[in-house]
Amino acid sequence: MRYADGTTGRFRTGADWLATEGPTTRSHWYGGEDHDARLEIPGWDVPGTDRSGWRPVTVRPEGTGMLRSRACPPIRVTEELPAARKLVATDGTAVFDVGAVTAGWAGLRLDLPAGHYLRLLPGDQLDAFGRVVQSKPTTGAPIFNTYVTKDGPQTWHPAFRYDGFRYVEAQGLPEHVGAEAVTALVLRADNEHIGRFETSDPLLNDIHRIIDRAVRGNMYSVLTDCPHREKLGWLEQAHLLFDVVAYNYDVAAYCRELLTGIAEAQTGDGLVPDTAPEYVVFDGAFRDDPNWGGALIRMPWQIYRWYGDTTAMERHYDAMGRYLDYLTGKAEDGLLGHGLGDWFGLDHSTPVPLVSTWGYWRAAATMAKVAGVLGRDDDAKRHRALTESISAAFTGAFRQADGGFGGQASQVFALDMGVVPDELVPAALDRLSRDVREGAITVGEIALPALYQVLTRAGRHEALWGFATSTSHPSYGYQVRHGATALTEAWDGPTRGLSQNHYMLGAIDAWFYRGLGGIGQAPGSRGFRRLLVAPAAPGDLESVRAATRTPYGQVGVAWQRSGGEFALEVEVPPGSSAEVRLPDLGLTRHAAPEGAVAAGERAWQVGAGHWTFGASK
Repeated sequence: MRYADGTTGRFRTGADWLATEGPTTRSHWYGGEDHDARLEIPGWDVPGTDRSGWRPVTVRPEGTGMLRSRACPPIRVTEELPAARKLVATDGTAVFDVGAVTAGWAGLRLDLPAGHYLRLLPGDQLDAFGRVVQSKPTTGAPIFNTYVTKDGPQTWHPAFRYDGFRYVEAQGLPEHVGAEAVTALVLRADNEHIGRFETSDPLLNDIHRIIDRAVRGNMYSVLTDCPHREKLGWLEQAHLLFDVVAYNYDVAAYCRELLTGIAEAQTGDGLVPDTAPEYVVFDGAFRDDPNWGGALIRMPWQIYRWYGDTTAMERHYDAMGRYLDYLTGKAEDGLLGHGLGDWFGLDHSTPVPLVSTWGYWRAAATMAKVAGVLGRDDDAKRHRALTESISAAFTGAFRQADGGFGGQASQVFALDMGVVPDELVPAALDRLSRDVREGAITVGEIALPALYQVLTRAGRHEALWGFATSTSHPSYGYQVRHGATALTEAWDGPTRGLSQNHYMLGAIDAWFYRGLGGIGQAPGSRGFRRLLVAPAAPGDLESVRAATRTPYGQVGVAWQRSGGEFALEVEVPPGSSAEVRLPDLGLTRHAAPEGAVAAGERAWQVGAGHWTFGASK
C-alpha cells in the first residue's frame, strides 16, 4: 500500500493471521450450508475489534505453488428473481416459487426474533402434495440449507456454495411470513451477454429462452452439466455446444480459462478425462471417451475460428498432440472401441465404436488444421494421413451392403465425415430431412449438433423448421408446452423426473443464429473478418432479429416478409466485409443498395455499414 505521505507498507498472509469460528457452521458442496445468525461477530473485519480469543492459523507446508490468477470474469449475481408466489403444501409447509428454474442463492429477508430454526430445501419440481422433490435423478438428495435467526431485520444467503432450484421449501417458517421473504440471486460467470435472437414465432422465442436459461444455469467456474446433482465439468458440452455459448456470450477469456483446467487434468499417459477438473475419478467410459476428452483439441481450434486468436492453439499444442497420440495408441486398425456412445440417444442401435471413431476422426482432422495454421507442416501432413486412414477404417467397418451406415445417428456421422458415396448423399439427406421434419428424431447429444450442421450445410432448413416448431415428443416444443423454464436433461422435460436444468440438447440455438438469422462466416474466414449473411425463411416464419458481437464489433440481421415482399437489413462492423444472400422465396425482383457488388444470383458483396436489401414478386 502507498500512503498519502509517500511511505509504503506491505501486508502478507502468514502465520501471524488469526482465526475463529464464525456463524457458518457447515458447508457441503452437494449437501447444503448451515448458518446460525446468533453467532455473527459484529465488526469482525474492521480495525479495533477485540480478537483476544482468536487462535493462530495453520500455514500449509506445501505452499501455494498451484495458485494462479483468474483470467476471466468472476462469478457474480447477474439477476434477481423475487418469489412470484408463496405456496402452501397439503401439510401446511411453505414453498416459495421464483418463477423459473435457475441457479444461485435463495436469499432470505426476514424480521423475526432470535431462535427460529429454518430448514430450506431447494428443488426444481414439486410432488403431488406440493412439496419439493429431491431424488437421485433430479437434484440429488438430500440438499438443505439451515438458518437460525437472530433478532430483528436480517438478510442471508449461502456464502460458500450454490443451488439449482425454482422452488424453496421453508420448514419452520412462521405462517405470517409472505412471498417477499425469498429472492433468487442468480449467479453465473459474468461473461458479457452479447447475443440477441427474436422471431415472429412465440414458440421459437420460448425455446431460445429456455436454452439460454440453461446455459446461464451451468456457466460457473466450469461449464457444468447441472447446477444441483453433479456440478461437474463434463467436457462434451464445452466443445459440441461452443457456438451456442459464443453467439450469446463473450467467452474469449472464459474458454481459455476452461482450457487451462482441461490441460491440468490431463494424465501422464495423455488421457483427458471426461470431466475437468477431475474432482471425481470415474471408471471406464465415464473417464475415457474421445467425444468428451476431445475438448482439449477442439476448443483451441474453435477459439481461433471464432476470435481469430492462435494463442490457445500455441499454448496447448503439445498437450493436444499427446491426447491424439493417446487415442491412436488405443485404436485398433483405425477404430476406437470404447466410450459412452451417442449419449441419451433414443436409437439404442448406434454402435459405440462408430461414435467413438467419429470422435477420433474429428480430433485428428482438427489437429491437421491446427498444425497447418501454426506452420507445423510435417505434423499437418501426418495428421491428414491419420484422418484419411480413420475414414477408411470407419467406412470398412460400418458401411452396410446398401451403401448406408445404419440408424439415424450413424448416418449423421457418416455424412459429417463425407464418407457417404456421392451418388447416395441426396437420398440419405432426404431420409434424414423427412425424419427430422416429422419429429422422428432419435439421435443423442453427440450426434445432435452434427445433425444440425449436416442439414444446414445442405440447405435443409424446412426440415429443421419442422422439428423446431413441433410440440410432440421428442421436441423442444414439448418441453415448453409442459412448463419447462430451462432446457431439461431429457426430451421428456417436466414430464420425467430428471434434471430440469441441462443445456446439452441445446444445439438448435446455433441454427437459430446461423440458419434463421443468417449470421455466419465465409469459408476460410476467422474471427468473423469475412461474414456470410444467408438467412433462411422456412415455413410461415414472418420475421427474425438476430445480433451478436464479433472481434470487429456487432453483427446484426433483421428480416421480415409479408404480402409477397421480403426485406433484409444487415449491420456489418468496421473492418469486416460480408457476402449477403437472399433466400429463394420464388420472388422475381431483387433490390440491393448502392455500393453493393453483385456476387451471384440473389447475392451481393458489401463492406462495413448498414445495408437494406429487398425482394418482391
